[in-house]
Amino acid sequence: MELNEIITELEQLFQQPLKDGYKRKIIIWHDSKQEFLESINDLQLDDVQVIQYHYNNAFKVRYQIEMEYANQNILLYVPHDKDETADNPLIDIYLYSEFYLSDSTAILLRSLNLSEELRSTIEKYAVFFKNKSRITKFQKLVQKQFNLDKDTIQLCIIGSLLNCSADFNEILMTLIKQEVEAEGANESIVLLRKFEADAYFWTVLQQRFGYVTETPSLNEFISLLFMTYINETTTLEIGSEWKVKLLINKQNTRIFMETLMKNDMVDYDDLANKMYEYLQIQSMLNDISIEAIQYSGTFKEFDQCILSDLKDHLVQRIYNPDVIKLVIAERQPLHFFKQYEAEYTSIWSAIEFFEHLPHSNESTVNKLYNRYLESDYRVDQAYRKFYDAYDQLTMSDEFETLKNLIETIYVNDYLSKLSLAWSTAFSSRGTKWEIDDVKYQKNFFFEHMPRETEKPKECVVVIISDGLRYEVAEELKDKLIKQGKIRPSSLTLTSMQSVMPSITELGMAAMLPRQNLLKMNDHGKVFIADIDSNGLENRKKILNNELKRTAYRYDEIIHLNRTDFKKLFTDKGIVYIYHNTIDAVGDHAASEKDVFKAVNQTFDELNKLIAKINQGKISRIKQLYITSDHGFLYQVSPISEIDKLSREKLNVIKEKRRYMLSKEPLNIDGTLTFDISSTVNTPMYATVPRGNMRFKTQGAGVNYVHGGAMPQEFIVPLLHYKVTEIIDIETVSVICRNLNKTIKNHDVNIDLMQIEKVEGDILPRQCKVYFEDANEQVISNEIRLVADSTADKIDMRTYKVQLSLMNKTYQKNEPITLIIENEQTPERNEYTFYVDIVE
Repeated sequence: MELNEIITELEQLFQQPLKDGYKRKIIIWHDSKQEFLESINDLQLDDVQVIQYHYNNAFKVRYQIEMEYANQNILLYVPHDKDETADNPLIDIYLYSEFYLSDSTAILLRSLNLSEELRSTIEKYAVFFKNKSRITKFQKLVQKQFNLDKDTIQLCIIGSLLNCSADFNEILMTLIKQEVEAEGANESIVLLRKFEADAYFWTVLQQRFGYVTETPSLNEFISLLFMTYINETTTLEIGSEWKVKLLINKQNTRIFMETLMKNDMVDYDDLANKMYEYLQIQSMLNDISIEAIQYSGTFKEFDQCILSDLKDHLVQRIYNPDVIKLVIAERQPLHFFKQYEAEYTSIWSAIEFFEHLPHSNESTVNKLYNRYLESDYRVDQAYRKFYDAYDQLTMSDEFETLKNLIETIYVNDYLSKLSLAWSTAFSSRGTKWEIDDVKYQKNFFFEHMPRETEKPKECVVVIISDGLRYEVAEELKDKLIKQGKIRPSSLTLTSMQSVMPSITELGMAAMLPRQNLLKMNDHGKVFIADIDSNGLENRKKILNNELKRTAYRYDEIIHLNRTDFKKLFTDKGIVYIYHNTIDAVGDHAASEKDVFKAVNQTFDELNKLIAKINQGKISRIKQLYITSDHGFLYQVSPISEIDKLSREKLNVIKEKRRYMLSKEPLNIDGTLTFDISSTVNTPMYATVPRGNMRFKTQGAGVNYVHGGAMPQEFIVPLLHYKVTEIIDIETVSVICRNLNKTIKNHDVNIDLMQIEKVEGDILPRQCKVYFEDANEQVISNEIRLVADSTADKIDMRTYKVQLSLMNKTYQKNEPITLIIENEQTPERNEYTFYVDIVE
C-alpha cells in the first residue's frame, strides 16, 4: 500500500464526527513491519500532530499528548505490534483511542468491512484471499449474513469455493452432489483441501452430526448418514460393523435426511439407488414384516416391499381395510410415494371395490335404483380407478394377480348378480319402463328450465356430456369441491332415469323442449315438431333462437378469449353446450380400450369450461346443469361368446348390440321388452338383452356399450351448480394452543386445535408443521397433518405432534418460530417459542 493511499485513509478517519464527549481524535497507527518508518517524518496531515512512540519514550509521548498538544488531533505512529497489556505504559491512552493498521490483513479487513477481531481467521486463509475473483464471491456471501463471526467467515469461504451459499446444509448438499456425480476423486473436496478449508468442514460435520473419525471421508459420512437414518426410522437389524460407527446426533441426521429428500439440489433417487447397492440393503429385507419399514421412505425398495405385501393380502382376501388405508396415508408424505402413487391408488381402489360389493338382495327396481345411488356406483367407480392407475404402474407384473382377481369378481360376480337382480325386477313389471318416484329424463326441460320469455333476466347453462355416467359425475363433483373455488353447498348431484333405449339419438332429444311433439319415425330417427333432433343446427332450431335460447359445441367455444366467450351468453335465457369425449372414444372399436382415459380428459375439459364461466364473471349465469344423454357399460376383459345373444331375423326398425326397436313387442329368450310409445309418441317397443349381455353383431367394439337396462347405462347424473362468484378456499383453522412457549429440550410436544368442524362449505385443511430460526431456515423435522374432524365438541378436534429440534447450540431464550403452513394456499400461522436448553 502506498503512503499517499494511507494519508487519504487517515484524513478520512480524522474527518469523521467525534464521539459524544470527545473534543479531539487520537488515532494509533501500528506498523508492525515498519514499512513506513523512514517516511513517517515526512508525513503531514492538516490539523493533526504526528508523534512517534518506540516504547522507550513513553514519558515524552504522554507529555506531548496530554500537555503539549492537549487540544490537537494526534496520530501516534507505533512501529511495533499492538500491545494492549498492562505492561504498556500508555495503556490508559489506548483505551480511549482509535486504531489504524496498514498491514495487508488490515487493508483486506477494511476493504471487506470486517472487524479486527476476525484478523486471525482471515490470516489463516491468506492464500484464498490472493485472488480477486474469490474475494468478490466471498464479499457477496458476507453481505447476506446477519452475524459475522469466525464460523460465518469460514462458511462464506467454503461457499464461495463451491459456488453455493454459506448455509452449511447447502454446502453439504453441494459436496454430496459432487460425490454422487464424481467418477474419480471429488474435486470439491480437493479444492477445500487446497485452501485449507477442509479441516473446518470436517469439524462442523463432527459438531452437527457426531461424525467422529481420524480419517474422515465424504463417502463414509454419506453411508453413515443413511445407516443412522435407517436405524432411526425402521426396526431393521443393522450389522455390528455399522452400529459402532453410527452418527451420534440422531436428530440432526433425521432432519438433514428429510431435507435432502425434498431438495432438488441433489438427485436423491440416484443417491439412494447407489447407497442401496453399496450398503447391501437387500440382505436386510429378507423375511421382514412391513411394520419394520412402514414409516421410512429411505429407499424405493421399501415401497416395493410394502406394496407387494399389501397386494398379497388383498389377493388372499385376508386384510383389514382400515389398517391398509392407514399404511397408505402414512406413506403419502414420504419421498418415493409419488413414484409409486399409481400402485398405492390401485391398492386403495381395490379396497374400495371390495368394500362396496353389494351383499343385500333387493327385489324391486326402486330399491335397486336407490342402492345403486347409495353404494353400487362406487364399485363401478373403484373398478375404473383401479384400471386407470393400473395402466400407469411400474410394478404391473407384480399386480397382475390382483388385476385378474378384480376383473373376475367384477364380471362374474358383481355384473352377473347385478344383471340378474335388475332383469328379474324389470320382468316383474311387464313392459313398463319408467320407474315410479324417479325423475325421468324426458321431463328435464319442463322441470328445470325457465319459462319462455323474450327478455330473460338470467341465463341457465346446460352442459350435456355424451356418455357421462353417474359415478363419473360424482367424482367430478368431488374434484370441483376439492379445488376450493366452488362452495360445496352450491353443488347438488341427483339422478334421472334415461329414456329407453339409452342412446345418444333419443337421450339428446329427450332433454330438448316441446317433448309433446317428439316422435320417432319408422327408421329410428327422432324428430321434434318435424325437425330432425340430430345435429347442432337442428337443435338450435328446436330450442328456438327467437326465445333467446341457443346451443354450442364445447370445441368451438372453449378457446375463445374472455370477451368473445362472454358474448355467447348475452341476452340468452338458456344455453346448451354439447360435449363429447367419453362416447367419442368408447363408441369406436379402435379406441374403446381408452374410455377410462377419456373420463380423465372429460374431468379436465369440464373443469376448464366451468372455470371459464366463473372467471368470465358472467353475472347473468345463475344456474348451471351438467348431465348426460346416457351412461355406459364397460369391462376390460373380452366378452365371451356365452354373453352374446344370437340375432334372429325379425322385423325391426333399428338394432345395435344392446337394443332393438320394433313396432310390435318381440319375444326373444334372454331379453326384456319395454313399451316406449309414450316417450316417442308413436307405437314403439325396445327390446334389450337381459343384464350385461350383447346381441351378436359383426365387427369389433363390443366392450363399451350403452342402450340397455343396466344402471350404468340408464341412470344419468344431474349435477346442479348454483353459480356464485369465485371464492378463496375455505378450510378449517388450525392453531397452536401451547401455553408454555419455553423449550427445555430438543423434543418438543405441540398441541394443535382445529377451530371449526368440517361441514358444509368448510373443508379439511392439509398443513405442514415445523420450526424455523430467525433466518427462516428449517431447524426441525416436518410433520404433515390433515385436520378433517367433524366432531361437534372442540375438545375432540385436537391433535398432538412432536417436533425434534436440530441439535446445535442455541442462545439462551433464542426465539424460534413454529410454522403451521397451509399446503393448499400460501397462508402460514406463526408462533414464537423461546429455546432454553441447558447444554
